[in-house]
Amino acid sequence: MAKPVSNPVHIAELVLPKDGQAAREQLNPLAEEFKLHPLTVDDCLKGNQRCKLETFDHYLFLVWHLYTPEREQHRELHFCIGFDKLLIVAEELPPEGASWREYLLRHRGENCALKQTVTVILDQLVEAAEGYLDVVQEEAAGLERQILERYIDPDEVVYLKGLVRVFSRSMRSAQPIFSQLTEFSGQIDQIGAFSPDERLRLRNVTDHMTRLLEATQLLDGQMGTLMDVHWGALSARTNRQMQRLTTIATILLPVGFWSGLFGMNFETMPFKEHWFFACGMVALFGTWLTVLFYMRKRGMFDHELPSRRETLFAKKGPLDARDGGLRVRSKARRRGARQT
Repeated sequence: MAKPVSNPVHIAELVLPKDGQAAREQLNPLAEEFKLHPLTVDDCLKGNQRCKLETFDHYLFLVWHLYTPEREQHRELHFCIGFDKLLIVAEELPPEGASWREYLLRHRGENCALKQTVTVILDQLVEAAEGYLDVVQEEAAGLERQILERYIDPDEVVYLKGLVRVFSRSMRSAQPIFSQLTEFSGQIDQIGAFSPDERLRLRNVTDHMTRLLEATQLLDGQMGTLMDVHWGALSARTNRQMQRLTTIATILLPVGFWSGLFGMNFETMPFKEHWFFACGMVALFGTWLTVLFYMRKRGMFDHELPSRRETLFAKKGPLDARDGGLRVRSKARRRGARQT
């Protein structure tokens, strides 16, 4: 006869030491207590596992990658889920709190049955991953703004792209865990199937995980175009610099021409006569002002800066903004086109 599933779950945890022999010696007593398979013991000791959920005779073995906002690299956690027993095996201490139980439950799953405790733990793990993703998204947005404002090292883009790739791979491998958890729990009599209320709680966590995966896909696409934005902004910045250099060279061209012409040896020295000096100054400054006026007319000195750009929607009322903002923007563009 199966035991009732409403008993509070017993949680044991172990932080493995760095020494492999000491880690095995500390894990062996718990492995005997939870009747762990040798493959599970090897996975816990060796680490470097993908997110997965495996079923054994007396327990479920869950591997999860914990991502937290204060750290770039993930922590690998191993959960052995048996009847009213839960074993947590980690390679290091939790980011907050004195124990992994305190960090994962946050007093939300105290004195709860096994499946409620597992749901609370998964909720905390997904919530931590959402916080990590928010930090990466803010970093990507800030990096995109910096690319448009100044030159940055492309290694920063490549490094952030690598973080997103690792995070995306971990979360994609963790996606099937929720459906497998419901399926496997019904196959093991000692654990029992989820009740309708427990399914609703698990569905809520699954919904958060789905939104997390969608946001990860969008961020992955953004990181794919971030390098293109970098090279495009660099090319635009180079074009503006070449335009400035061309403008300076064009302005100084008539000055250099007349100064070279008047510096030649004539029968009459250039500034010996007053009328020759006056004609020279008129030709010199007249040509320079003519070139300056022509370049100004052609818009060579008009550089569109971010601070001068108009907003997409004009600052009007909520009703006027929908039909007037884009029209104001299009009029400004037409004015600029007529000027050029």
